[in-house]
Amino acid sequence: MKFRKRISEILTYAAVAWILYPFIVLAFFNYPSSDDYYDWMLIQKYGAFKATWHYYFNWSGRYFTHLIAFLLNPLQLGERMGGTFSAFLGIGFLVLDAFLVSRIIKSTFRIHQGVQTIFIVFLIAFFCYLPFPNETVFWYTGMIAYMPGITACLYWLVLHQKASKNKPERMLWFILPVFAGGSGELSLCLMGWLLVLNFDFKSLNRNYAILFGLFAIAAGFELLSPGSAERLRYFTETAGNPTRNIEFSATNSVKWLWHYLRDWTRSTPILCMALICAAGFKSDSNFRASAKDYSLWLLGFTLPFAMFFIFHFGTGMTQAPGRLINIVYLFLQVYLFISLFYIVQLFGNFKLENGFRLVWMAVLLFIFQASYSSRWRGALSDFSVLNAYAELMQKRLIQTNQFSAQSSSATLNLEPIAPIPFTSFFSELSSDSTHWYNEGYAFYHTVKSVRCSEK
Repeated sequence: MKFRKRISEILTYAAVAWILYPFIVLAFFNYPSSDDYYDWMLIQKYGAFKATWHYYFNWSGRYFTHLIAFLLNPLQLGERMGGTFSAFLGIGFLVLDAFLVSRIIKSTFRIHQGVQTIFIVFLIAFFCYLPFPNETVFWYTGMIAYMPGITACLYWLVLHQKASKNKPERMLWFILPVFAGGSGELSLCLMGWLLVLNFDFKSLNRNYAILFGLFAIAAGFELLSPGSAERLRYFTETAGNPTRNIEFSATNSVKWLWHYLRDWTRSTPILCMALICAAGFKSDSNFRASAKDYSLWLLGFTLPFAMFFIFHFGTGMTQAPGRLINIVYLFLQVYLFISLFYIVQLFGNFKLENGFRLVWMAVLLFIFQASYSSRWRGALSDFSVLNAYAELMQKRLIQTNQFSAQSSSATLNLEPIAPIPFTSFFSELSSDSTHWYNEGYAFYHTVKSVRCSEK
């Protein structure tokens, strides 16, 4: 038994190291970009709290995530260290979320074995097949806008499933829904669904009622912020997009949900992994869902639609950004896994001999498959351009610093960067020196203005 446990631990550490290896290497070649510089400028002008207030009244109501974004802005560590720090933070969020999901599944189905294999399964799903790792792992602003709120939802569910909680855990049980409610529309949707899903309709729980009230207040402050109205006005009047158009929003939401759902169920191994895990794990779960439980669980399938709808309704844009697609992907991977796992547990009525060994063999095969065609393979392929990319970025930084030391009245002219690692995030400066990204970059480097020639 001890030998088998030791083998499991060795396999777990080896699998984690193998999956994360190319992303960790890329983290050392990561640089701040885009909003990171503009946010730095706001921090210097207003301070973190006033900058959050500025965004709340002028652009977005995500007051908690904006505050975190300002407090942890990577440029406080410099461009080299800051980029690496933000990439490791993005990697850390995905690893933590994979672990929390494994805890939730183990507790829900009362699985005998440890969480190691399920943890590896979701590391594979989250890292090897994430549609746009550049926007959720390597771009600080894109990552920090969504991941803290999503992680808060998952950790709240872990705490909610615990039979007994210590005092800090009881406090977090109240705080995390409030945090999720003020961290953006996506975490707000997920938290709202989790609260309804776990509500005991048979008896009114006073603490749960207070929790609902606090979450509703936090969500109200987020949704009704003046900044959200200003942002809507910008996309309506300045950009001329069809905002607040229900038909447009619903049509695009259904189109993208159908497109990605049929893609991810075939291009990722999530359904196969769920089937093997359900057949291979031993559990004491005798849970049988009622009609109400089925209805509330199926309600979760509307969350990806709601996430797309909110975006299309508020911006009038046709194509959703990669960071939004990533959150929909992460949710659907977990949702589909749990759904199929439950169906097999309920109707399969079979268990495989030496099932746990089979699960480990399957996990190793999934890792082997990912080494052929996946984001993991793409990250590994990026190694071929890293040296050239790093040299060009270093030359740009040297040129910028030399220009800053020599002149304060002229415009800094930069050449575009190429090649660029696909997996990492890089947003090029504009040829327009008045662009907000250029303004932030110029402010950080104390030059009057900067422009980049077009490719």
